[in-house]
Amino acid sequence: MVILLRHINAALPHSFAVIATHLGYCSASGHDVDTGDAEPIRQPPRRPPLSARQAEEDILNEMLKTGVIEPAGHLQPFVFRW
Repeated sequence: MVILLRHINAALPHSFAVIATHLGYCSASGHDVDTGDAEPIRQPPRRPPLSARQAEEDILNEMLKTGVIEPAGHLQPFVFRW
């Protein structure tokens, strides 16, 4: 399997992100989640544990850097945490 993936990556080098900043968009496929007749549920947001704060900050900063998320602008000076 690894050899096959190496051959695919060698043939199509721009098809795979090597690092997190090499993100792209592909509209060739999509997905649909069939939930049957289930109703949506509402759950209140919960604070993450204090021990996860640094990891959360690192993830948010990386997402800001790569453009996955953006600051809320004039409404809030920071990104909300759920």
